[in-house]
Amino acid sequence: MVDLVGATGLSFWTYNNPTFSEKMRIDNNHVAIDRNTSWEVDAKNRDLTMNSLSVDLNGTLYDYTNGIGDINNQIVRFCPNPGKKIAHDPNNILRWYKAIGYFENAKWPKQDQAIVQKYLPLLNKIKDDKKTRYELAGLLTLKNSKKVFRLMCEMGASKYLNLSCS
Repeated sequence: MVDLVGATGLSFWTYNNPTFSEKMRIDNNHVAIDRNTSWEVDAKNRDLTMNSLSVDLNGTLYDYTNGIGDINNQIVRFCPNPGKKIAHDPNNILRWYKAIGYFENAKWPKQDQAIVQKYLPLLNKIKDDKKTRYELAGLLTLKNSKKVFRLMCEMGASKYLNLSCS
């Protein structure tokens, strides 16, 4: 386990047991697993820049997406192709909100908010899933949870999750 407190000044950030992402596809009625073997490609396949950091066995930190810079500047930023990732797993929207809740003065690119806004209706399809309930419970534990839920209400996410904004 590597603690990134020294690198970022944030005490919430501990990274444990990184793994490469894998993608399953079907070719000619056969299931094939595409295993990624590049840390840089893996980093860019993550949801957010702050979640794309990796550390080797010698403790060297790799930051292919400027995740440390974004953490230090309290910026929540998607990695490349967020629309495709959100369409595949709408819980990425909830992880975006959760990341905003880590910071006192979070900032995010306008285009990222526009992407979240575009895909909000997908939350309706997953609102009763166990994974979604887990993500929502995580939002409640944040120091800035009130800010996050206010933003969710302002953006309209609450109506797709049956959350009250009163």
